[in-house]
Amino acid sequence: MKFENSHLRIVFQGYYHQLKELEQRILRLEAEIRTEANEGVHTSKIQALQALR
Repeated sequence: MKFENSHLRIVFQGYYHQLKELEQRILRLEAEIRTEANEGVHTSKIQALQALR
């Protein structure tokens, strides 16, 4: 995107980078949840709850 005002470009880039960081955080958390669901202490309970879908 092109902005006439450099301040708008800087703010946009900040929001864009923050969004990308949040997306990466979500991916890391989802990976941790999958690991816990398959290998954690509560695996049997988690799998039982998943059957309720």
